[in-house]
Amino acid sequence: VLAGKFEERLGFSQALNLASGRITLNVQTKLTTFYPEMSLLDFIREQLGHDKPPNESECRLLNGLLRSCMVVTQQSDWKQSYEISRFDLRRPGEIFIESGKNLIEYYGDGKKIVLKKTNFPCVEVYLPNEYQNPCHLPLEVCRIQAWQVYDKP
Repeated sequence: VLAGKFEERLGFSQALNLASGRITLNVQTKLTTFYPEMSLLDFIREQLGHDKPPNESECRLLNGLLRSCMVVTQQSDWKQSYEISRFDLRRPGEIFIESGKNLIEYYGDGKKIVLKKTNFPCVEVYLPNEYQNPCHLPLEVCRIQAWQVYDKP
């Protein structure tokens, strides 16, 4: 485990090559860094070193770490994945959906999920390849999807 709870594992790539009358198999090993499979709130706590809502500059840091990271959601039984676009400084009570409900009401009434971290900001996400339709998710209903490569230095 690396700093910030990233995981480093030995991976490999292989290639089968046809060469004049023989076949060769090349195997190269390398260390690959992965996002940890954990709740988004736990990841943020590890990165920031505290359990308080992130401020504007901390959100910018998190945007850099998590941009294009995939998260799965509690309301979909951890199956539906979304790609993170950015952190939105608005809270779940300040974001309204088409029905006129805010996110606290939407999750409580419709999904039977009681949000406890309503003072934390939301994350703007979108379904893969549907960039024109972003939506917002409270941090506490998100978990980082397993086996994602963190490809930044």
